[in-house]
Amino acid sequence: MLFRDAMTRAPVVRFPTARRAVELKNWLDEPENFERIKASFESTTNFGKLQDISSTVAGRCVHMRFKCSTGDAMGMNMVSKGCLQVCMCCICSVLILCYFRCACTGVYCAHWVYELRGRRGLGGVWTAA
Repeated sequence: MLFRDAMTRAPVVRFPTARRAVELKNWLDEPENFERIKASFESTTNFGKLQDISSTVAGRCVHMRFKCSTGDAMGMNMVSKGCLQVCMCCICSVLILCYFRCACTGVYCAHWVYELRGRRGLGGVWTAA
């Protein structure tokens, strides 16, 4: 039984001030902005669908995490192109520090460890007593 199917990308952007970083985080957290971001992301692909964005601020840097469905494809390039489109169109005039980042490296908060990329499944077996 499949219970999660997502590919993630986590770009990090750096601003001149921490205030601007917090402003971006607050903007990303607004539900009405998600539709704009989703439209920008999905303009780069026929199959990729943006499911969620989470973010955290560390000083002047904002660590964003895009979670996407990719259909039957592995989708790493698909998700990367969508994230880059969002960064260029919705989050202007910032320095993109690190574009390809994997939560497996331990650089993220502990709660993101369980949100790794790929599919998650659960299986069970019934046996006769």
